[in-house]
Amino acid sequence: MEEKLKDMAFAQWLEDVIHSMFDLNPDKMCFVAHTPGGETMTAYFNAEAEDMANFAHHINSDVVMEIVLNNAGRILEAAMDPGDDDDDS
Repeated sequence: MEEKLKDMAFAQWLEDVIHSMFDLNPDKMCFVAHTPGGETMTAYFNAEAEDMANFAHHINSDVVMEIVLNNAGRILEAAMDPGDDDDDS
């Protein structure tokens, strides 16, 4: 398996992540992977439902930050636009 792993596109990234995890000495972990066929695989170490929800919250926060960063210009333009704000008051 180790020989096959070296040839995978994500090998260096995964090695870096694992080294970072060792430095943090985690007591709970989550791993999520997406396959080319569209399936998502999740695996957990020592995690209960509350921990899984916490992992999901952090992933969702990453998604929101990515959306904001990718649309920062449009968000700023909309905030600065003195045009119609759909406020009927």
